[in-house]
Amino acid sequence: MPKKTQQLKPDTVLKNYWNDNGQFADLFNAVLFHGEPVISPKELEEMDTEESSVLEHGEYAESITASRDGIKICKKSLTYGTAFVILGLEHQEHIHYAMPMRVMGYDYGTYRKQYDCNAKKYRKADGLTDAEYLSGMKRTDRLTPVITLVVYTMAKIHGTDPPLFTAC
Repeated sequence: MPKKTQQLKPDTVLKNYWNDNGQFADLFNAVLFHGEPVISPKELEEMDTEESSVLEHGEYAESITASRDGIKICKKSLTYGTAFVILGLEHQEHIHYAMPMRVMGYDYGTYRKQYDCNAKKYRKADGLTDAEYLSGMKRTDRLTPVITLVVYTMAKIHGTDPPLFTAC
């Protein structure tokens, strides 16, 4: 007699699949570098998938929380140092016409987290130019770039085959 199994949720299956550094690197290499093995699984490290921040304007404050399907930092050794890039991944089972806006929100949250972490060091104007103090960043500070891919896993889009990959 066959065993009964609980119905698998596609989101959970895909998160587990893309959690593997090999599959994650293969996807980004296929989309960004036409299959060339530029990103190595050894160069990938997990990051926190939660993005949360507080938006404040005058007396109004609102907390915003979002969770990415997958995000890793790639640390690539170069001749003169190390290059960093943050790679985000979203998988979508159903069409979402505002997906670019959603991805921009995730990416903004990732940049904001970097900025906030950095700006904490510059709460006092000691050794900063006026522009650096107002910006909360030194002229030499850099934010790590973020690249997010969206993988659609649905069967059809308006009666046609879906694109294999969509990059936002």
